[in-house]
Amino acid sequence: PRHTTGRILVTAVLMFVVFFEGITCWGFGDSLIPYACAHASPVDDGKGCVFKCSFSTVFAVLAGTHAATMPVQPKMFLVCTPLLVYIIVFTFFCLAATYEGRWANPFF
Repeated sequence: PRHTTGRILVTAVLMFVVFFEGITCWGFGDSLIPYACAHASPVDDGKGCVFKCSFSTVFAVLAGTHAATMPVQPKMFLVCTPLLVYIIVFTFFCLAATYEGRWANPFF
């Protein structure tokens, strides 16, 4: 497409965002979240934790979809900031699955 050749950096960043989100959400997320929750909340085998994660995901998708329509002039800052938050949360899920422990579920 002709608009992508003039904006190679923007195109590359957006490709990375889509690839990273796809791999982490559908690739790792479907198995990592239940595993991390089961080890963080042994009382109910992590079912409450999985529900909270799923509910949060649905809320985040709806909020993100609506928030994406707000800016009149889109900027890369509006893509990179949520990606950074997403990477931080994903890192915590990976740490919870790897190291378990009380810190992984501070609310129980």
